[in-house]
Order: sequence, then C-alpha cells, then structure tokens
Amino acid sequence: LADGGGTLQDMSQFTVYLRDPSDHSLVRAVMRERFGDAPMVIVEAPVCRPGWLIELEGRGFLVRVEDERARHIRDLASVAAPLETHREVRAPMPGLIVKVEVEVGQEVEKGAGLIVMEAMKMENELRADSGGTVREVRVKPGQTVNRDDLLVVLE
Repeated sequence: LADGGGTLQDMSQFTVYLRDPSDHSLVRAVMRERFGDAPMVIVEAPVCRPGWLIELEGRGFLVRVEDERARHIRDLASVAAPLETHREVRAPMPGLIVKVEVEVGQEVEKGAGLIVMEAMKMENELRADSGGTVREVRVKPGQTVNRDDLLVVLE
C-alpha cells in the first residue's frame, strides 16, 4: 500500500485463504490486532500452502505464524544450514500463467515482478523475495499450473 501512496482506509478488503479451518479464530484475532476494523473476508479452502495466504488489493502474501519456540528452533537451524545458492518461486495455488515478466539470465531486484498468474478469477503478480539472476523459467503464458509447481529459479 505504501508503495502506491495508499493507506488501510483506501483498500476494499483483506481476503485470507486458510487451509486449516481450526486457524479461523486465530487469524481473526491476529488480523484485528494488526489491522483493527479493516474489512476482511476469511475463506476456508484447500487452495493454499500450509499457513495463510492473505490477499490485499489483488496481491497475495504467504504468511506463517509461529510461536517463540518454533521461531527459536528455526533460527538455530538456519545458522547451521548451508546457504542456498538458488531460490525457487512456486505457484501458491492452482492457476493460469498470464505473463512471464523475466527471462533466463536477467538480473532482478527484490520486489521485481516475475510471473503474473490468474487464480480464483484474480490476477496475482509473484515477485522476487530477494535480488538475483534468473536461472530457469519453467512456465509460459497460457500454461496451467498446480499448487507448488516450480515457476522460476533465481540464483
């Protein structure tokens, strides 16, 4: 929102997709705590990865909520784990590839658009979570993909 000069008051609603219905009350509480009375729709559907997919003005964000113990274990594991030399961009849900915005060898910055896909009658732009070079592009416009299909590899 801030990138476009907007505020929470300018948006129509959050849409939160949940795989696990037991997360419903926790999601509602966290969203109310963070965003007050912002308009929100919570959808229980088997269309997203484990965790929450929050859509804001047509842009999807994958969210993982973890307690202090889980975060501490993850932090300890990440210190000992070797650094990844590549990052995979996967489909967050089934859909249709509308546009491929990058090509192999292209340098991208954090936040750069990589793929535009249509899912649940909405277009979502998948963006780079960090800078790098496009090593592989596994999809083309018009192709249908399933949840977790590999779309782009960055290094």
